[in-house]
Amino acid sequence: MSQLVHLNLSGHMLALLRKESNIHAIDQQVNFWVRLGKACIENPELPTTFVAECLTSLSEAKSKGFIPFIPRATD
Repeated sequence: MSQLVHLNLSGHMLALLRKESNIHAIDQQVNFWVRLGKACIENPELPTTFVAECLTSLSEAKSKGFIPFIPRATD
């Protein structure tokens, strides 16, 4: 069942939403905003734009199948 959700976002957040809406479906956008909100609450010292860009780059890396960097152990 669908439910209408009203969001009160600042101008900057609306610009980010428009950027994201060109790339993702509605459910992916909602997931992104939930993750962004949680990350911003957990890291209040970081700027919201930085957190949003980090989450975007992580999702791009996962979708394109990049292999994460794992440093070699120094013995």
